[in-house]
Amino acid sequence: ASEEYFARRGGNLGAWVDDLYRELLGRPADAEGRAHWARVAQLYGRSVSSDQIYNGVESLRRRVDRLYTDLLGRAADPAGRDQWSGVLRASRNDVELAVTLVSSTEYLRRAGG
Repeated sequence: ASEEYFARRGGNLGAWVDDLYRELLGRPADAEGRAHWARVAQLYGRSVSSDQIYNGVESLRRRVDRLYTDLLGRAADPAGRDQWSGVLRASRNDVELAVTLVSSTEYLRRAGG
């Protein structure tokens, strides 16, 4: 939400939202989403928009999936994805999930231990 980031992403709300979608959700913004989040940013500030996108269900699930893939070499099962998405929403701490995964028996086996 900083001025520097905003300026480097085109200096307008539409381009900024497009970039957030690419970086946080891994996909292009749809027209409705772009318009919605640009309006939220206009009314309440870029910090509010970026925080809500980052802590939205789609972003949470994507972050859980990425940690599972990076650390366990597999996709998260649906129950694990839902559980950890809820934990991330409440704690706002991705490190908690990473520590849990690398402390697991599954990670140890994968690491050859």
